[in-house]
Amino acid sequence: MNAETATLIAAIIAALSSIVTLVINLIAGRSSEFRVAYRESLNPFLTELSDEIYSTIARTKIMTQTKSEVSLENWRIRAKESKTRLKEIRLKLRYQLWGITDSMRTLALLPDWIEHARPLPNQQYSNELLRRGHSLGIALDKAILNAYNNGRHPNWIERSRVNKADQNLRDVYKRMQNDQELRELMKDIRDDD
Repeated sequence: MNAETATLIAAIIAALSSIVTLVINLIAGRSSEFRVAYRESLNPFLTELSDEIYSTIARTKIMTQTKSEVSLENWRIRAKESKTRLKEIRLKLRYQLWGITDSMRTLALLPDWIEHARPLPNQQYSNELLRRGHSLGIALDKAILNAYNNGRHPNWIERSRVNKADQNLRDVYKRMQNDQELRELMKDIRDDD
């Protein structure tokens, strides 16, 4: 191989290297723009979304602990406000948080489900619903935080975790609905009224 051929090969390699570097920089720049745009689309809702996720859980928990009917009614109203706002935010973030918004709707049902469990003599279902609701809130919070920090939709692992927590909560409610002893007890309570 002579000097001219070696120079030509070196020039071709340098040109290819420059083209590959240019393509990588373009892709990285575009990816960075997408991450920034994604974060900006979530920004207006993050604080309220976080507040409503935890408010829904906290207010529902207080509903189970309150003793007086007046206090219970106040907490019902507050829980209803939180769940309504959570549902509204969920609709606005349907595409940004694709794959986990249905779980937000499930979490918004928690106050209603606790209302069904509340008149029961033992707190088994109330406590389990609260525990599973709290787990769902944590899974949602982590998925949303990661999506924001990474500037992308929740990935399949995060969606799977949220959906598993969602299913666990739904399973407790379904088990409560199908509990035959509970049905008989509720019938007796209604008959006494």
